[in-house]
Amino acid sequence: LVFQDNPVTGDRRISGSLASLAGLESALESDDPAGVDAAIARIVMLHTAILGYGGVPLIWMGDEVGMLNDDWQRDPGHADDNRWVH
Repeated sequence: LVFQDNPVTGDRRISGSLASLAGLESALESDDPAGVDAAIARIVMLHTAILGYGGVPLIWMGDEVGMLNDDWQRDPGHADDNRWVH
């Protein structure tokens, strides 16, 4: 989910759970087993990088179990507010 979009520079920020950003939510919604496998491989790779990089790893609550984005943004009244998505 995009926020703080700057149309002049094209700069944008994103938010969401690791599983959703890695494509797991989309693959599950489209019933794509190969997409689910690819998303899980990306999640494992990203967790390996996070834990292997050094320093104190930051794992957002729920990312360790593959939680998907909250469907907060599907409510039209909340569509422009993604603070509660993860």
